[in-house]
Amino acid sequence: MAAVLGEMAPDEAMLAHTLAVARAEAEADPEDFVAWFNLGSTYTLLGENVLAASAYDEARRVGLPFRLLWYQEEPFAAYLGAQRYEDVIRLAEVTLNNAGEHEEAYYYLGLAYQATGRQDAAARSLRKALDYNPNFGRAAEALAALGS
Repeated sequence: MAAVLGEMAPDEAMLAHTLAVARAEAEADPEDFVAWFNLGSTYTLLGENVLAASAYDEARRVGLPFRLLWYQEEPFAAYLGAQRYEDVIRLAEVTLNNAGEHEEAYYYLGLAYQATGRQDAAARSLRKALDYNPNFGRAAEALAALGS
């Protein structure tokens, strides 16, 4: 695989290139929610959660379709990592209102509740994630860490 990818084989090189492309696309068309979403996702992978959250803010401002959150959890992770817990809660609630049962939304809702001191609500949300998917290891670990 490295022979095919060449200089892009190392993760750092690939992410640097992806970041440059995403920035260029967002600058070229500031009304392109995909460009902003891609920028946010790249920043999330780089662990730059504050920058990722800002890029996701732009994607949402431009008109990010709510269905995108059914399949991508990076915005939840970025807002959580940026300590923007109320944004995590709002995104999770919108996702659950539109998608119904959604294990990742319940999971991140639980983490945001935990971070804001709402331990009972956190446990309920994490249990719902596990009700939907009993094999969701991250939710089981988070629930165990709560002592619930």
